[in-house]
Amino acid sequence: MKILYILATLMLIGIFLMFVSSFKVLDTLEAHKKMSRFRSKTVIVSPLTKAYVLAGYVGMTFFVVGAFGSIFVLFQVMNRRW
Repeated sequence: MKILYILATLMLIGIFLMFVSSFKVLDTLEAHKKMSRFRSKTVIVSPLTKAYVLAGYVGMTFFVVGAFGSIFVLFQVMNRRW
């Protein structure tokens, strides 16, 4: 059952990464919008924004791996009991 705690922790880390990175990306885009004098439709993506987007994808991966892993472990435990 320790593996379920590890997978739950992995899911929580994933949720945290997705939550924080989404707010950081939106904050970065909003700051760029305010600083821009011209209302051009092109958005310059900075390396910092790319890092936040990558962190969001890593968080999503952690969450999905934790969810599917815990489902798999629960099916294994149920099969052993019966």
